[in-house]
Amino acid sequence: MRITMIRQPNLFASLALLGIFGLSPGLLTAPANAQVKPVAGWSKVNGSTDECTSGVCTISGGATSGSNLFHKLEKLNTVDSSGITKLEIDNNTSTSIILSNIDSYGSKLSKPLEVLGSKADITLLSPGGIDIYDGFGTENIGSLALSTADKIIIGSSMFDSNNTTLEQAKNLAGTVDYTNLQSLSVPNKEIDIEVSENLTIDSNLFLISEYVDIDPNNDPAITINGNLSIYGPSEIKDTTLT
Repeated sequence: MRITMIRQPNLFASLALLGIFGLSPGLLTAPANAQVKPVAGWSKVNGSTDECTSGVCTISGGATSGSNLFHKLEKLNTVDSSGITKLEIDNNTSTSIILSNIDSYGSKLSKPLEVLGSKADITLLSPGGIDIYDGFGTENIGSLALSTADKIIIGSSMFDSNNTTLEQAKNLAGTVDYTNLQSLSVPNKEIDIEVSENLTIDSNLFLISEYVDIDPNNDPAITINGNLSIYGPSEIKDTTLT
């Protein structure tokens, strides 16, 4: 596993990885309601605009532009009181999938994530935070980027989770640029990437946030079958990396 760390000026950075990503104990307490729900007019889950609360949740639809596929979700939580068993994303020929979760309570993932059809890179934008628990994994994914940013640069343009319309996204055919995601992340230490549980990822992994911290309580064992890149200030404590 190759590890790359991008240190920003005047920011403390060491290493961090992933067992729980996300909303630190603090100002917000997420409601215990596991569901995957699309933004109406953007995406569908299991062929519907209703939420998925059990079984396999398959995301489809979205906006396609060149090799990019864009999705927007209202909820992304497979953890709390969950009967959800797997998360899938339909894909034909896109090589880059941008998945935006606009929920202020962030994303909670504890089930496998698979791209159906052609293999693709996935970028998850979740400005409310990202929690990833034991049980999460990847299949048919080249690179997985997890970020607390709400925007991402696409070529010479920008995708904005809150403001970009479906029609505008259909014109975003440029190359996805990860390098500015850290500066676009929410400047709030309460919304971060944290590590505290064991995790195995079968893809390259990018961690991009205003703060990355490993929870030392559980001494997580992290296995990345690819390369790890960290953007932003980070701290590592008791963790096994392989």
